[in-house]
Formats: sequence, structure tokens, C-alpha cells
Amino acid sequence: MNKIIFANNPLDRMSGFRSDKDWQKANLLDNETRFVVFHSGKPLIHVSSEPGSNSTIFLATYDQIKNFIEDAYLLFLGKLKNKSYYAIDLSKSNKDFDKTAFPNCKFIDLRSIAQSISPEDTGILAQAKSMVEWNSTNIFCTRCESSRLETVDAGCKKICKNCNVELFPRVDPVVILSLIHISEPTRRYDIAYAVFCLKKKRGGGGGGGGGGG
Repeated sequence: MNKIIFANNPLDRMSGFRSDKDWQKANLLDNETRFVVFHSGKPLIHVSSEPGSNSTIFLATYDQIKNFIEDAYLLFLGKLKNKSYYAIDLSKSNKDFDKTAFPNCKFIDLRSIAQSISPEDTGILAQAKSMVEWNSTNIFCTRCESSRLETVDAGCKKICKNCNVELFPRVDPVVILSLIHISEPTRRYDIAYAVFCLKKKRGGGGGGGGGGG
């Protein structure tokens, strides 16, 4: 069975190290560390030129992105097999991005390329894109007028020093229920459903329409 796209992120989020500034600083300079590059909400993809071959995330080295770090969002994503992954958003960088230094690479909308890259890559990109967009849109405190939020924990939390409010990226819970049909004892095979039923507490028109399924 094919894996579900966007749902197979293999990275260990390393929550215990996000707030360790010394660990993060050393991690950035590690030769094995790689960076997922974004611009205007689009990830940098190495496009395959061979038929039947998957395109891949372009994973930049520190030397390739070090000139952008000062004026770009840099977000820690996690580790995989002792290799650390970060996302870097160049959307507001004042420096020009030289595309000629990255042959066969393009900034491509994630939804349009999802079917052409591996499920693991789509999982990494889904996490990276959500964090990039959360950081780029949550800039000021909603409680304090004109109070700019400070980014901490390598991009995983924002705080307002004026009112001490803490903000975290949104998490969308998913509920999958498997219900076994037992209304017909003579049925030879169970029928499994992946459904979520929401029943109205109040009576009224249309509220009981799902009972006949």
C-alpha cells in the first residue's frame, strides 16, 4: 500500500534541544546539517530529468545559505540518522538568490509537486511549510499594541516580552474511527468504516438522516 503524502514525516523533532542555544549554534555549523530552502511559500526542489524518477527536496549546506541567515527566518525541523534539518525562508531577504548556483532546482508549489516526490519528503515539507508560514504571519502580539513578538526555541515558539504571552504553531488534530458493522449477524465479513459521526443534540429537521446507513 502506498504511503499517504504529507503524513510520513520521518524527522525526530528533538523537543528537548530546541531551547538549547549552544546546541543549536553548534548544530548549524555541523557539516552534516542540511537546510530546506523556501521562498514565497514554495520549497526549492531538485527536479528530476529522468522519466519515472522522483524529484527531491534540495538540501542545502551551511556554506550555500550562510549569507542569508542574518535576514531570513531559520527554523529547526528535527534530526534523522544523526543529520539535522532546518528550514530557511528567504522571502524577506534583501540578498539576491543566485539560481544558477543550484542547477535543475526550482521553487515549486508544494501541492503541485507532491505526487512527484517521496511520501517522506512531502512529510518534511508539510512540517517545514506550516512552520515557515506560522512564523511569517505571527509578527506582532495581539494583546499589546505594536509589541513585536520574539522568536525562541529555534522557531517553535514566540513570546511577547511586554505581556509574557506565549504562542505556539497550530496543531490540527485528526480523529480516525474504525466502526464494525454488526447490525446483520449473518453477514460473513465485517465491513470497516473510517468515519466521523457528529449527531445534533437537538431534535429537528434532518438531524437523524444518518441512521439508515
